[in-house]
Amino acid sequence: MNNIVVPYARVHLESADGKYHTVYADENGLANFRLPAQENEFYNVTITGHNLIPSYFNFTTLPDDTVPQFIGVEYSPKNPITSDIPTFTVQAQDNKSGIECAYIFLSKNNFTDFTYYGLSNNFDENKEILPILTERLTPGVYDYFIVTRDYANNTLVIQNSTFKFSIPNHIIDYIIPISIIMIIAIVGISVFILLKGIKKHNHSLKRI
Repeated sequence: MNNIVVPYARVHLESADGKYHTVYADENGLANFRLPAQENEFYNVTITGHNLIPSYFNFTTLPDDTVPQFIGVEYSPKNPITSDIPTFTVQAQDNKSGIECAYIFLSKNNFTDFTYYGLSNNFDENKEILPILTERLTPGVYDYFIVTRDYANNTLVIQNSTFKFSIPNHIIDYIIPISIIMIIAIVGISVFILLKGIKKHNHSLKRI
């Protein structure tokens, strides 16, 4: 029997315990849907469409115990400064339940203290490239690690000694101390010249 493409077909799924969900195919007959991440769930499926005899089948869900696969991470800008908002683009794959979310953890003291930022897919999405925005960061050397999780709650932690970057002090942090030193130096020189002038004037008065 040849497969028949049915544009805009109606696909109705119903589980043995009463859960149900209905989706509609696109013009190419493709219907995307996501079921709750529960194993051994029995579903009846009914497909209907225009001038189509309804078709029926059923299936049982399989367990998903496979952790996501980490592909890579990039951050921009490559040399961030205090006025930048760094963005970490995490790429991961999951061929079963799909990628739910990714997080990045940042620390300047070996994770005694840390901050974290994340991005999640919507329930019907499986985006494999997730750009995670942080916020403006204070100067210092940062270590970071990445956590990805799929819809079956399988979690992968990616940590590497090369996962680090640094943010230099803002230029004003250098200008202020230098300016203070210059002011002190100018005041010191002025006082020295003034005292020298007073001493010379007193010496001239004594000669008179």
